[in-house]
Amino acid sequence: MRKPKTPETPYTYIFVRKDMKMVYYAIQAAHAAQEAGIKFGAHESGQQIHFAMFEVRDELALFKASKYLEKHGVEFVMFHETDDDTGFTAIATKPYTDKKEVMKGFHLFR
Repeated sequence: MRKPKTPETPYTYIFVRKDMKMVYYAIQAAHAAQEAGIKFGAHESGQQIHFAMFEVRDELALFKASKYLEKHGVEFVMFHETDDDTGFTAIATKPYTDKKEVMKGFHLFR
C-alpha cells in the first residue's frame, strides 16, 4: 500500500521543450532527471521522490525558466542534447518539499 503524499513529499520538477518531436519528450526528461540524480542524490528525508513535469515552448523559454528558478533559489541541471544540434532540451531540479508555490506559474506537461 502506498503512503499518501504529504506536504513534506519531495518533488523534482522537470521542464521539457515542446518544440521537439514528440518521441523525444520522455527521453529528454529522463536525461535531465538522471543528471539531477547524479548531481543532487537522494532527498535528505529518505522519502521516495515524486516528479512534476512542465512544458516550455522552446529553448528560449527554457532559458527564461532557468533564470526564474535561479532567482527563486531553486538548484537545477540543464540537459544539453548534442544529437542533431538540438541544444538545451530539459531542466530537472533538486528534490524540494517547499517549492510548490514557486512552480505555480508553469504549465503541466500535456
